[in-house]
Amino acid sequence: MEILELRALDAGYSSKLVLQDVHLMINAGQFVSIVAPNGAGKSTLLKTVSGVLPPLNGAIFLKGKPLNGFSRRETAREIAVVGSELPVLDYTTLQMVTMGRFPHICRLAGLKTEDHSVVQAIMENVGIWEKRLCQCRELSQGERQKVIIARALAQKPKLLLLDEPTAHLDICNQFAILQLIKNLALYQDMAVIAVIHDINLALQFSTQLMFLKNGRILAYGKPQDVATTEVLKSLYGMNFNIYSDAAATYVRPNLA
Repeated sequence: MEILELRALDAGYSSKLVLQDVHLMINAGQFVSIVAPNGAGKSTLLKTVSGVLPPLNGAIFLKGKPLNGFSRRETAREIAVVGSELPVLDYTTLQMVTMGRFPHICRLAGLKTEDHSVVQAIMENVGIWEKRLCQCRELSQGERQKVIIARALAQKPKLLLLDEPTAHLDICNQFAILQLIKNLALYQDMAVIAVIHDINLALQFSTQLMFLKNGRILAYGKPQDVATTEVLKSLYGMNFNIYSDAAATYVRPNLA
């Protein structure tokens, strides 16, 4: 099922064009990682797709319908966003994650048994259920990052947008969270777009890889097809070595 389509998208701010002529189609089950140098337009793309920034030109379609045809509440049911900054709020972790169910709740009805079950299952999967009564401000950065990710997953979105989701996580939690998100995409008909600076993590967990350069898509496709020495040199201005085995493909800068 098609989740997202971008047609000739130009995006940015009133005084600055950041993204130009972006064409993209993403289906349910796909985990798309965006890899690019700083300033290439990664965060601008996420803000535009989420509806925070209006497109300057072109069109965005969500499940075949123009994004500007969705109400805020409808958009919140379909799209969840995890930003790169961690809020510090005076709520328990359980309260924070439960907020992810608000777009699905009738204002007069309150939480249902299903909502409580969804929240508990997500918190258990992310590994924070035992912290449910802790205040968010008392948690480490890594724990707060997991809470914010859990809140987004509790929305049960069809499109999940993540800006550097592993920035505050140790290596074990990086792998655990990305594997969880990839599994949810595959088995719950969700599409994922994630900004990931660690290209080796992107190679391991992505079904599709996008390289952005100067506001345009430099390459897009299956990781093993687009992560070439030529593309990486064009992107970063340096040489890379690419290694593959039966388990994975990974790259290292060639500093010789």
